[in-house]
Amino acid sequence: MRDCQSDFFSCVSHECYRAISIMHVDLKIPLMQRVVIMDDNESRGRMLGSLLERQGVTVLAAITDFRCLTDCVEHHSPQAVIVSTTSPDGELLAQIDKLQESGGCPIVLLSQNISSEKLRSAVDAGVNAVVFAGLNGNNLLSAVDLAMADFAKNKTLRSRAAEAERALRERKIIERAKGTLMKQRKVDEAVAYDLMRRRAMEQGKRLVDIAQSSSRAGPRSKRFWHGNGRAS
Repeated sequence: MRDCQSDFFSCVSHECYRAISIMHVDLKIPLMQRVVIMDDNESRGRMLGSLLERQGVTVLAAITDFRCLTDCVEHHSPQAVIVSTTSPDGELLAQIDKLQESGGCPIVLLSQNISSEKLRSAVDAGVNAVVFAGLNGNNLLSAVDLAMADFAKNKTLRSRAAEAERALRERKIIERAKGTLMKQRKVDEAVAYDLMRRRAMEQGKRLVDIAQSSSRAGPRSKRFWHGNGRAS
């Protein structure tokens, strides 16, 4: 009898897959993961849950309806989500994308039939690691660890991109306010910038906050700069 732990998908499917050689290496992955399972095959999901629990992983929930995925993750706050499906379709990938847009979570996709095009779509949707076949406890934990690392890296990159975008927006606000001030006071850029900087120091505010207040003052911005720095 075939060992179900060595070949997870083959044990729950009548289809045949080529043997995949797995090198069993102790990766010393900390067995503290808390995961949510989404499997559109209930019996396969139970087997997957048992496999994970034997590896020391806590299964917080197991669902079969991918439409419940985001709510389930928000409720349980897992360290990773394992999505198991014969072949990921557009609706499932849309739910994964929705999950990642709402805050996200590391996602491992287990699939026995996935084309190169669908693989690219899965990665674009937010899948962090993929296991095709030959699933066992060792390489599943490796996939979870990889997904968590990839998710953390992507989160850092997204955070840096958001910070760069915010800095650019603030820079534009400051430049617009400085330009307006240069025209009103008939001063050069350095003088206008120094005036804005001193006003920010006096009020204990950021330079961009002073620039935004000036912009909101609109036609009253002359009074803003001559007065106490507050539009009236």
